[in-house]
Amino acid sequence: MFLLKKLITPFILPPGLLVMACFAAAAWCLYKRRGRPALLAGAGLALWVLMTPAFHALLLRPLEYRYPQPRDLSADAIVVLGGSLLPGASDPAGAPALDRDGSARLLAAARLHRQTGLPVVVTGGSVFGNGSWAPAAAKALEDAGVPAGKIVREGSSADTCGNAFLTAEIFRARGWTRPLLVTSAVHLPRTVRAFGAAGLGAGTPVPCAYLSSPGWRGWSSLLPQGGGGLKAALHEYLGLLWYGAACGSRSS
Repeated sequence: MFLLKKLITPFILPPGLLVMACFAAAAWCLYKRRGRPALLAGAGLALWVLMTPAFHALLLRPLEYRYPQPRDLSADAIVVLGGSLLPGASDPAGAPALDRDGSARLLAAARLHRQTGLPVVVTGGSVFGNGSWAPAAAKALEDAGVPAGKIVREGSSADTCGNAFLTAEIFRARGWTRPLLVTSAVHLPRTVRAFGAAGLGAGTPVPCAYLSSPGWRGWSSLLPQGGGGLKAALHEYLGLLWYGAACGSRSS
């Protein structure tokens, strides 16, 4: 029953439901001998492939596993790149609720701080008027045991390029040069490029919040299960193209 449930569920929820609708429409056209059943079946098959974790992993792995977990944690400070706040939501302590990516990044930063004792720079401002990420992130780090005096806030940036250049100003003011760059694994290539353009190319990438596995995840990864991984991968590939021009021109 467990295996049957795992096999059926992806096809009674979107996007698997849309796949089945395409196949059903193709069968109906074939039965009625009209329309274009091959086109509908092809659309269903394409949608199936595009929505599988196995396909997403092919796109995600070159991004997420470009940088291994570092062994040398020598640095001047830990830099945590901002996630986002969930408008109107709060955590059990009444603080603004952080999204999953941001929470995972802060957990990694808190662990690194316990290992190294380094100060933590939280960088991220308000996007679309949802409130600044940095103050909420700083509060979460304090709750996790990082002393308030070890936390530096950068709450004005709205994107990764802004994170990099405004954080670089903080580093220059303190005489720092080497950050530990903590962000989601899929986001690291773009982050490294942006911080290099801002003059912090000596940073050490620290990946977290993986969306893919380096190996085979079993037959369930061949079932349609949503497009979150696809969206994240395409967003980062497009971001790499954009940031090569945007951050590069900003540094000149």
